[in-house]
Amino acid sequence: MKRFLNWYSNLISRYPLLSKSVTTGALFAAGDGLCQLIEDGSINSSERMLRMCAVGALWTGPVLHFYFKFLSSLKLKSALKTMLVDQTLGATVLTATFFFIMGFLEVLGGSDELTSPMTNGIDKVTSQLVPTMIANWYVWPFLNYISFRFIELEYRVLWASAWGVLWNAYLSSRANMQIDSA
Repeated sequence: MKRFLNWYSNLISRYPLLSKSVTTGALFAAGDGLCQLIEDGSINSSERMLRMCAVGALWTGPVLHFYFKFLSSLKLKSALKTMLVDQTLGATVLTATFFFIMGFLEVLGGSDELTSPMTNGIDKVTSQLVPTMIANWYVWPFLNYISFRFIELEYRVLWASAWGVLWNAYLSSRANMQIDSA
């Protein structure tokens, strides 16, 4: 483990944004792979896994890199206050954006030619945000409190992304649920 942390420390000191983005993308893909294994017993949608990887690498990883710096700059003076700001504003915005992007990309990938990408993205947010945020509040306040209290700033994206493998399996399941149009 120490060898890995030394290697990762070297990477994030030389290429902070790139290393956090690639790590997050890989762990998002792993979460989707886990989800597919649980749901179907095999990984049978590389397109779905690629969508999750892209969202992790091109959106979530970079956003978390800057977001954790922003939270740290607020100087809230306690991990509890930081966690409360994160879980009210940050988590809601990040989760809504995740569902919008996934819904948008789903249509661009050809899954539904009758729905516009914007409409599908909005429908995903509308149908999935509330139940996902309720589940979020069972898991992430504790993990983020630990992060804000004990994890150094440069390792917080790795911390969140590593725990996120299980969370991303859940998110992938929610994101790939069919929207009930009735």
